[in-house]
Amino acid sequence: MARSHRPASPLAPLVLAGALLLSGCGGESSGEVVGTADPRASAGASVSADSAASSSASSTGYEKATPEHPARNVPVPTLPEAATEETDAGARAFLQYWAESLNYLLQTGDPQHVREAMSDDNDQFTKVMENYERYYREGKWSVGTEQQIDIKAQDLTRNPDGEWMINVSLNRTSGKIYSHSGVDEEIAGQDFNNQPLEAYLVRDQGAWKLLGFGGIQDVDYGL
Repeated sequence: MARSHRPASPLAPLVLAGALLLSGCGGESSGEVVGTADPRASAGASVSADSAASSSASSTGYEKATPEHPARNVPVPTLPEAATEETDAGARAFLQYWAESLNYLLQTGDPQHVREAMSDDNDQFTKVMENYERYYREGKWSVGTEQQIDIKAQDLTRNPDGEWMINVSLNRTSGKIYSHSGVDEEIAGQDFNNQPLEAYLVRDQGAWKLLGFGGIQDVDYGL
């Protein structure tokens, strides 16, 4: 399967329009699914990850968002020590943290953690952060939408530009933006035909940063 080069591949704008929550109304893997709007349960996540999330949710009194109220007492994502290591396992742990940080944004409107996880060159999520900051500032909240990332079993590789790459699948579940008056906006789901994308990572002062996602040449994403 041919690879694209960098997130700037011709496919990337189409991929991002669906994957990165920019629109409102309107393969088999042996990897690990991570990132869910409910810290207490994630279908496909490891048992140990579920157990840790359940413990965290119980201790904080976490409540999922409903049409009546936003999520409450959402656990703040914490970067694990393993996610700082320049290893295959470290990159995977970091991507899990990134997904948790994005879902923290979706549930709270706070972009700090997901912003810090991204490279300064990554503008793919700027609109997402702006939108969700605005929703919560206006007294609105998200119900149902979550971003999951399935990290493939394939090894982490490095391209000539010094960027690290690994295949992932992104799945955004559909949801709605609520206000106290009812439904304000609908967010469509997108799974890209369950086909892999390429995640690009860089090292910056001893830490992983997400450079972005790109499409893979000749893959049908159903867009």
